[in-house]
Amino acid sequence: MPILQSLLNLTLAAAITASARAATVQNIDKTFATNPPVADIYFYDNPVGYTWTVNGSITVGDGTTTPTIDSRLFVGLRVGPSDAGNGLLTLTSTVGGSTLLLDGWHSADPVLGRLGHTSGGNFVGTLNIDGGLAVIMGGRDMRYDGGANTINVVNGSLNYTNSLFGWQEGAGIALVNHFIGADGALIVPGIISDAAGFSAWAVSSGTGVELNDITVAASGGLTLNFENNGSFTTITAVPESSVALLGGLGLLVLLRRRR
Repeated sequence: MPILQSLLNLTLAAAITASARAATVQNIDKTFATNPPVADIYFYDNPVGYTWTVNGSITVGDGTTTPTIDSRLFVGLRVGPSDAGNGLLTLTSTVGGSTLLLDGWHSADPVLGRLGHTSGGNFVGTLNIDGGLAVIMGGRDMRYDGGANTINVVNGSLNYTNSLFGWQEGAGIALVNHFIGADGALIVPGIISDAAGFSAWAVSSGTGVELNDITVAASGGLTLNFENNGSFTTITAVPESSVALLGGLGLLVLLRRRR
């Protein structure tokens, strides 16, 4: 009986270990209508580009340190022998009100994922947010490496207000440049009034981050607009005339109050 019990215990332990191992998902389009397995790790290292279609409230990862291997997202990371290490991934939705929470973990590298990589060359990652999707970063760092990585918030939002979220620089030459479109929004904790303030926030919220490593700018022909509620700032992109109009209205209100 002890021998049989020992064999049973070994089998059970092997099954638990196998269930915690990460499955590699690489360079494919995916549609999420339910939460994926927490142990899947996603690699996108092909410049052709792929798409995640998120329909519903989807979480990649479980926000905990168990299992020891949890979901992470890598874009622009060289995985195989190919030199095509630059990655492009579009996060979009066809269902209104859909959200994507990136909340993964790994015991050896406890980050949400990585943009770019330097092994074998300076590979970069590009993330596009479109289709009205709300993307939320969980309570860990996003590592950035390689060269000038890009996040385009075209139509939807990118939310960094989780108090534990930050950046982690993997190499001194690495950058992450955000570009906000006319229907996009970037939400950041604290009161920020300009792009320089955004860069300063990234430095204070990161590990090894240098000033202007993490930047924000408006897409072509637009101007950044900053609105805060005392706790966080929403950064959008509007025509320059709209910013002037908003400033003029604020001045008018101030003059009326003084009277």
